[in-house]
Amino acid sequence: MHNLQTTVYPASLSGAASSEIIRSGDILHVRNKGFIGRAIRRAIGSWGNHDGIFVRPENNLCVGESTWPRGRFVDLAEYDRLIASRHTQAIVIRPSCASAMHGSLAAAWWIRNAQGRPYDLGAYPRLLLKSILGDRCPWPAGWNWAWYCTESCRDAWRNGPNLDPWAKTNPTPRTTEKRLADGAFTLIWSSHQAPSTKNQEPSTFPQPSTKHQEPNTFPQPRTKN
Repeated sequence: MHNLQTTVYPASLSGAASSEIIRSGDILHVRNKGFIGRAIRRAIGSWGNHDGIFVRPENNLCVGESTWPRGRFVDLAEYDRLIASRHTQAIVIRPSCASAMHGSLAAAWWIRNAQGRPYDLGAYPRLLLKSILGDRCPWPAGWNWAWYCTESCRDAWRNGPNLDPWAKTNPTPRTTEKRLADGAFTLIWSSHQAPSTKNQEPSTFPQPSTKHQEPNTFPQPRTKN
């Protein structure tokens, strides 16, 4: 088992996949420089703006993501290109204590149910309202036959292995970050050891819940004694 505190991350997602550090069901949490990405981060106060799930259609590990206009598979090489161009930063996280079988069940559910399904544009107005009112909006944000990015990842884990580390009706990338800070997720891989937010939004990546931490540092993976 990898000691994540001392692991030197492979330089690319493809390398991490080849080294079997990443597995089906893991979550890719993404920050990019696009206009929509910046708008989402500013609206919800997050470091990242997108979540995807690692899936393995035809034994080829890739990222399943619910994006406009519909759910799709994205090759790891495409994300490697975006990261190398400095357009994108990303981390890979895993629900804490989840087994490889749990991840496979989540990935299989996503392939069966979210791949090719329409993107949930109907969620945007209610998610914006939710960002203002918080959890006083208990109803689902969008349509029950479509998904937005974090929602499809949450439903894959909730309905596949019957685990829900997000534990929220309307999860967003900000929810993902909060759950990582709380220990519901474990950091597996990072494209940047200390993602930079200089000259960008004032929000910083959430820290694990310990005292006397230095500001603006990347969260350290949790390990057990």
